[in-house]
Amino acid sequence: SRGLGDVYKRQGYLDESGELAIPLQFSFVTQFYGELAYVGMVQDDGTTQYGYINQQGEWVYSWTE
Repeated sequence: SRGLGDVYKRQGYLDESGELAIPLQFSFVTQFYGELAYVGMVQDDGTTQYGYINQQGEWVYSWTE
C-alpha cells in the first residue's frame, strides 16, 4: 500500500490499483514493512495515538501520549 494525504493533512493508504485501501484518518503514516506500518492519529482530546496497523487498517499495537 502507498500513502495518500488530503487537504486536512489526514493520511491513508492506496492499494496497488490506486484505490483507497485504508481511509484518510491518520496524522502521519509510514510505508508498510512486511505486514505492519507505523502511524499516528490525533484524538479529539489533543492526545496522539501512535502504533502499528496491519494492511486492513486495524490497530495491532498502540499507545497514547
